Amino acid sequence: MNRWIKRSLYVANNPNYLDNLYRVYPIQQSGTRPLNAGLWAQIEREYNAGNWEMVIELLIDSRNDIFPIKDGYVGFWRQDKSTISSNPGQVQRIATILSSMTFEGMKKACSRPKESNQTIGPMFRNWYKQASNPLGIPVMDLATFQATSRDAILDGSDDVLKQYATDNLGYSINKGLDFIARVNGKYVIGEAKWITTPGGNQDKSFQDAKAMVEDSNLHSNVIPIMILDGVLYLASRGKLYVNLTENYKEYNIMSALVLKEFLASL
Repeated sequence: MNRWIKRSLYVANNPNYLDNLYRVYPIQQSGTRPLNAGLWAQIEREYNAGNWEMVIELLIDSRNDIFPIKDGYVGFWRQDKSTISSNPGQVQRIATILSSMTFEGMKKACSRPKESNQTIGPMFRNWYKQASNPLGIPVMDLATFQATSRDAILDGSDDVLKQYATDNLGYSINKGLDFIARVNGKYVIGEAKWITTPGGNQDKSFQDAKAMVEDSNLHSNVIPIMILDGVLYLASRGKLYVNLTENYKEYNIMSALVLKEFLASL
């Protein structure tokens, strides 16, 4: 097993893991999402009239990009709203749920805060840019990073990092990055993810790691890593833990809390 997976397992299963991780991901519940008054006046009229097709279409078109309930069929309608009217059975099913919520309950559901996992990448980047220099390597903007060969972490959005890796490191995956560092002439590239629950799309973290490792266009001095934290380090027979300790055990997967040690080892 990769030494950094072993190290991360140790750190995650010892006291203060979550307390220390909170410095990296200071997750706060954001305030409620603002609702467009004009749009919701229109939704209320259609709701009171029982025009459920229009209610559903307006909710899908809402500025908040959020539906009162999580439902896979709504995702289909988002891609093609013309299919709403051609599936009256599903319209009635969703209408029954929305009606039971009441109009005010529906509004409240649509104003719920953004899920914390939508802001993980920016939190991670904000952490390593702190004045306390938690990774022990200076952070530089793109122009400064390109003007020197010294050890440094590249500051920028996921798109800026992706473009730099594409132009200079042979990166050929159409996906943003959260981290690029240069250490002793080697380049470390990676994504950061906070995995809160098993199941769902969480296995995608390992698929992303596999895609980076197997990117045949990467230059020989590039080291791809996945910076993962959360429930994947808890022993179980679930898919996350099996992937970590068996199927992907030789990959450079690690907690953000051991990233400094990893960089110092290069």
